[in-house]
Formats: sequence, C-alpha cells, structure tokens
Amino acid sequence: MDFWVMLGLTLIVFGWMIQLLEVWELDKKLNIWFIFFYALGSICLVIDGFMTRNLDIALLNILAVIFSGLIFAVILSNSTKKKTKKK
Repeated sequence: MDFWVMLGLTLIVFGWMIQLLEVWELDKKLNIWFIFFYALGSICLVIDGFMTRNLDIALLNILAVIFSGLIFAVILSNSTKKKTKKK
C-alpha cells in the first residue's frame, strides 16, 4: 500500500479512536483532536489521489477536508465565545 494512503488512514483511525473514547465517557460532543486527525488523514489521501491520478477520490477527500476544517473552526469559535463569556 502507498505511503500516503497508509499515513492518511492511520491518522483517520487514530482520530476515530479519540472520538470513541470521548463517547465512552458519555460526553457526546465532537473532540477537536478527532477532527484534527481526520483532516490530516484526509489531506494525505488527497495527496495520494493526485499522485496516482485518481481525481475522483482526491476530490471527495478534498470535501472531507473542507467539512472537517469548517467543523474545527466552529468548535474553536464556540470555545472562544465560552471563554469570553466566563470573564
């Protein structure tokens, strides 16, 4: 298997493990580290898609990166808002 595919899928699995631990602790929110590793893994899969000229896979993974990036930004924004409300 190609390096980028292995790295990408490993990062995605690592992210899912983090999220699973979060759910097991009965905290139903998305863990920011899950989204981080999911996005990194998806970026690796995008790189592989372009390197192997598998553009449909690359484009789908670009969408995954965009959506996970948006969720990451919303979570950061919400945590910043909560911190400023506490002051």
